[in-house]
Amino acid sequence: MLKIDYEKRLIKLQQRMRKEGWSGYVATRQAITSWLLGIFVPWRTALIIPAEGNPIALIWRLDVSRIRNESFWPYEVNSWGDKESFTQAVTNELTKYNFKNEKIALDIGSPITQQLAPGLLIASEMLDLQQKLPLVQWVNAVPVIEELLSIKEEAEIERLRKAAEIADYGMEQASLALEPGVTENYIAGVVEKAIREKGSEWSWSTTQGTEVGSGERTGFLKGVTQPATEKIINKNELVIVDLHPMYQLYLSDLAGNFYIGNTLPKEIKKIADCWEETVELLLKFIKPGKEINDVVNKGFSNIEKHGFSKYSMKAFGHGLGTCARIEPYIVEDNHALFKEKMVIALGTHIYVPKIGGMRLELPVLVTKGGAEPLSKWPSKLHVKTI
Repeated sequence: MLKIDYEKRLIKLQQRMRKEGWSGYVATRQAITSWLLGIFVPWRTALIIPAEGNPIALIWRLDVSRIRNESFWPYEVNSWGDKESFTQAVTNELTKYNFKNEKIALDIGSPITQQLAPGLLIASEMLDLQQKLPLVQWVNAVPVIEELLSIKEEAEIERLRKAAEIADYGMEQASLALEPGVTENYIAGVVEKAIREKGSEWSWSTTQGTEVGSGERTGFLKGVTQPATEKIINKNELVIVDLHPMYQLYLSDLAGNFYIGNTLPKEIKKIADCWEETVELLLKFIKPGKEINDVVNKGFSNIEKHGFSKYSMKAFGHGLGTCARIEPYIVEDNHALFKEKMVIALGTHIYVPKIGGMRLELPVLVTKGGAEPLSKWPSKLHVKTI
């Protein structure tokens, strides 16, 4: 694997901070803490980063020893939680830099996505910081930081390729294990075992890791979530498998669609034809310089043409990297442009109640020539005959 230059990342970040007029940045999002520390940190963390000079990592007291020993962070690592709250500890560190009425950036939230990114500052913390440091001008760091995170380094692309390779193996094993009589939970367990064997470190999704939905559970209206249950998978049912490996902090997101049975019903074939055509269209249309909103409209127009618009949505994916809640958000009214070296989880969703649904989650690299799927798993309905 290519080596990641974490010091270079910090320099790049500080250059951008100075351009924005930030004197400091309190980084709490998992996406940026992973990007700078090079290690998974599950607990409340803050990286106190000045525009000039060395930063400080503020780690919960019961995890600080691990971070000191295993992260790539060459700077000061302090603990919090012995006698003070998280916000008091952050205030103490900010005070060391003598910040008084400067502009300080915080990870507050994205103006585009409805999904909550792990590690964002919560309201009580924000109010407490405002009370403790009333002269500071607080600003939202997220839109700026997401620009940095969205364009991938070669070392990041290499890890994202590996994560996609792991996802492919997990899907292959799910396909082999699928048969009438097994439970959704059983298939999820097969996937979890398979991806761990290939190097996955975490099933990162908040939807209980590997999702498996079968039969009518694939057709919840606009239902992008199917946590696996003890439901038995039956003959003549659709099955959605959606898995989420992580390799060296970089995520993959892959969904597979199956039909268990010998004869595909006409109503399901209509869904599959629309879905497959839409996926093919999106992959052809995504290129550097294309407006995201135009791609969204292109995909949705095709779904509308097939008569499935009320069973779908104008949302076709999200960014991938050290988090899946990063740019680009492929949603309606996002007028940003696709750029070379963005990596996305391209999505396409059609869910028809009482009949069934299909889902695309496909890791894709935006290249100079267009969209390159990092996964080799075919984006089609896989019919598994009995």
